[in-house]
Amino acid sequence: MAIIEFEAISANLFASVGDFKEKYPVLSFRVRLAQGESMNLTSGEMFGELDGQVTVFPETTEAQEQLSGFGTLRYFAAIDDDFHSYPPNFIIQAALHMRQFEQLLSAAKLGRIPSEISVDVEGMEYDWRPDGSGKKWDNKASPRLPVNSVRFSVPLVCISDDDSSERHVSESAMPATRLQIDQLMQRLDSHSKTLRHIFWAVVVLGGLMILAKW
Repeated sequence: MAIIEFEAISANLFASVGDFKEKYPVLSFRVRLAQGESMNLTSGEMFGELDGQVTVFPETTEAQEQLSGFGTLRYFAAIDDDFHSYPPNFIIQAALHMRQFEQLLSAAKLGRIPSEISVDVEGMEYDWRPDGSGKKWDNKASPRLPVNSVRFSVPLVCISDDDSSERHVSESAMPATRLQIDQLMQRLDSHSKTLRHIFWAVVVLGGLMILAKW
């Protein structure tokens, strides 16, 4: 058993009707290995260079039967024949509770995709690295492995580098409060009264100057 760390780089939603109707919608994240992670494959490819997907869909009896459990990790060798040409790739599939699926989907619609995806895989081993960042997978003998769990971490608020570490949201992006609006209106009213006083003072002074000339 080993835990692999990924980060998502894009997201797609697949759903269809008619002749191509699927039994459930599928949310697919294109992923890459997290920084510092490594994977040794017996097939000889560089795992970090493979096209990888983490796909999730609502938990149903049919979905669990298809996966033979909670989820799977599958390796697909390259295909190059007269009809198809595909590079080697891998796909991780997992069935989630509907509420969890909807939360990930809602976040993806707002442009928030997982910065961290941790996948606990059965039948995979760690290598010699003491920090657990390196794994070994005999993908020739076992191209399909069961997945025990998947954890997603989705950033909901982004803070720019020049913001204080104590801020959670940029003050410039915060809407004005009612108190701030009232204070602003009071200041504008005060300025308006001052301008009116100046105007009448100028008018009176001008009238006095005209009378003095007479």
